Parts: sequence; C-alpha cells; structure tokens
Amino acid sequence: MEMATEDQKVQQKPELEQRNKQIIGDKIKAARISLGMTQKQLSKKSGISQAAISQYEMGKRMPFLRHYMKLARSLNISSGCEVESPTVQAIVSELKKFPEPLLLSILEHVIELSEEHNDGLD
Repeated sequence: MEMATEDQKVQQKPELEQRNKQIIGDKIKAARISLGMTQKQLSKKSGISQAAISQYEMGKRMPFLRHYMKLARSLNISSGCEVESPTVQAIVSELKKFPEPLLLSILEHVIELSEEHNDGLD
C-alpha cells in the first residue's frame, strides 16, 4: 500500500473540508425541513442570520462552533461530530471520557473563547 505524498495530502485537505461542510449543511437542511421550518424561521429561532444558514446548507461555509451548537439546539439534533477528520474523531473520543458536567463546562469555555476570537467575523 502506497503512502500519500505531502502534495497529495495537501490536495486532499480542501476536498475533505468541502465534504465536511456539505455533510453538516445537509444535516442542517434535512433537520430543518423535517420540522417543517423555513430558513427564516430557523434564523429567528436560532439567532443566526438567514444568509449564514443558507451558506451552511449549501456547503459554502462551515458554521462557527457557537452557531453549530445553536442550530443543533434549535433543530433538536445531536451536536455530535459528523466530520471525517481523524483528529476530530480522536478529540471526541477523548472528550467522551469526561463526566458530563465537566465536559459541559469545558465546552462552554471553548465556545466563549471562540466567540472572543471570532468577534466581528460573522
């Protein structure tokens, strides 16, 4: 079995990122439609702009973590990781070892840090 060259790995990264955007976008759209909601209704319920929701559903943008969590809550869907990244899967596997109250505290802190870092980006 051949090992991927560095050039091949670099080429695969954008393809993987695009596939992950589309997987998440498809999940958001399917959940929204199954609830009989329009993008406008989801926007109002989640506090996320309709334009951003549209871009997420089309796989053009990846939701910020805080948006993904808001969408998951608004759509009553799991916020579990559906991406195919081995790194993300390893992180999720390790996080599952924490007691739920501690994990929630960690996630809240990560979201706060993300919001501080991304202020003004969306």
